[in-house]
Amino acid sequence: MVQEKTAKDFHMQLGQHTCKGSLHAISSSGKFFGIPNNRKLHVWKVITHDHEAAPIKRIALHHTKNLTIFAFHPTERIVATGDVTGRIMIWRSFGSRTFSIGGLTNGRAMNNEDERPGVRGDDDADSCDTWHWHSTEVKCGKEGVLMVWQLDTRKKKFLLRIRSPLLYFTTSLDPSLSSVSCADNRIHLLKMPSMQIFKSISGIKLPCSFLEISEGLCSRFIFDQTTGLVAFPTENYRIQFYSLFDDREDFEVLVTLMALSPDGSMMNAAETKLPEEGLGGLVCLKFWTSGPQSKGFSLSTIIYEPHRDAGVSAVAFHPARHMAVSSSYGGDFKIWARSHELQQREQMLVNRGWTRHALGSYKKKPMTATAFSGDGSVQAIAAKTIITIWDPEKNVLVAVIIETLETVACAMDVSYFAVLALLPQSSKCAELTETKRDGRDGVILLFKAGEPIPVTTWSVKKPFE
Repeated sequence: MVQEKTAKDFHMQLGQHTCKGSLHAISSSGKFFGIPNNRKLHVWKVITHDHEAAPIKRIALHHTKNLTIFAFHPTERIVATGDVTGRIMIWRSFGSRTFSIGGLTNGRAMNNEDERPGVRGDDDADSCDTWHWHSTEVKCGKEGVLMVWQLDTRKKKFLLRIRSPLLYFTTSLDPSLSSVSCADNRIHLLKMPSMQIFKSISGIKLPCSFLEISEGLCSRFIFDQTTGLVAFPTENYRIQFYSLFDDREDFEVLVTLMALSPDGSMMNAAETKLPEEGLGGLVCLKFWTSGPQSKGFSLSTIIYEPHRDAGVSAVAFHPARHMAVSSSYGGDFKIWARSHELQQREQMLVNRGWTRHALGSYKKKPMTATAFSGDGSVQAIAAKTIITIWDPEKNVLVAVIIETLETVACAMDVSYFAVLALLPQSSKCAELTETKRDGRDGVILLFKAGEPIPVTTWSVKKPFE
C-alpha cells in the first residue's frame, strides 16, 4: 500500500512539471531523475526498495533562459544544462541538503551567494558556473561542431567541419570510443580523447531544400540500372550516390544540378555558389567520368559561367554520343562535345576535355527543360511555355509546339517524347472546360519526334494536398 501511494505521488509530481515531448534522463548511478521545464531543471532522487516508505524528494534549479538539454555527470553529483542563448551551466553538488540523510528539509532558505557562487535564490547546489559557447541554442552542436571541455581546467577541444548539425552524442563502456549522430542520417565513430573520426556509417540522406533557395534546382533522384546506384540531391549542395546492392553510401559530390549518361560512364554537374552580401556568386559546369570498375567519378572539365550571368536550368546527355546540352534561364542553350586525342603517352587515351559545339535560343525566352529522344536524333527544349524541337547534329529548329509546359521526358529506345502540360485557367474550348470541371489539371502528350501532332494524350490531375 505504501509503495502504491509513493508511485502515485511521484506520477502526480511528474505531471505538474512536465509537458508533451519533455526531455528526461536518469543518472548513470540510477540515483537521480531529471526533467527540464522552461527555465527550471527538476531533479528527483530515485527511491530504492529498502526506502519505499520514504517521502519523495525533489529540487528545482532555476535559470534565466529556457533550457534545451541537460546531462548528469557519470560519477559525481554534477549536472550540466544548456539554454537557448548558447550558454552552458555546470551545477555542482546539487541536492546536497535535500537529498542527504538527515539533512535539511526542502525549502529551507540558504541565500548566501558568496558561499554558493552563481546559484540563484535558495537553489540546492554549491555552485553554478556559466560557460559560453555560441549565439545559437545548445543542442549537442547546432553548427555541426563537437566541443569537449575539461571540467577542472576549462580547457576545450573542437571537432570542426562535420558538415551536418549534430543530434546526439553517445559514450560507450570503452572510454576510448564514442559516437555522434548527425541530422544527415550519418553516424561518426570517434576515438577519444583525440576526437578523431575513424569510421562513418551513412544512410540515405534527407531530401534537400534547394527549391527554397533558387528556382530550377533539381530535387529528384536518378537511378543507374547498371551499377545499382541511386543519386539523391541532399543538403549543402551535395549529391549522394547510394548503392542499393551494398546498402551503403558509395560516394558524394558537391553539386546543385546533375545528369548521368545512359551508360553511367559520365556525369554532368552544375555547381552554384550563392553570393555573400551580394558578392562572390559563381556558376560552373563540371563534367565527370567514371573511374575503373565504377569506383566513383573523376573530374574531367570545368566550365566557368557557361551561360554568362544566367543560372543553369537543366542538363542532359546524348544517348549515343559524347555530347551534352545545358539550358539557362538567360534564354539560350549550349551543346557540349568531348574530344579525344590518342597520344603515345604510356599508351593511354588522353582526354582533351569538353568544349562548346553549338549555341541556340528561341526568341530570348528562358530555357527551362531539355531532353534527347531515345535515339538522339531530336532534342526537345522548353522555352518557358513553348516546346521547341531541334536537330542536335545541325542545331536547326525543326518544330514548335505551344502549350503550358511543366516538364519533358524522352523514351530510351524509340524516337518518342512526352510532355506534361498544364491546362489553362480559363478556356473557350468546351472540352477543356469539361475536363477542368472533372478535377483534371493537365494532360500528358506523347509526340513522335518531328511531328507536331501528338500520338496520344492522357488527362491528369494534381493529388489532394
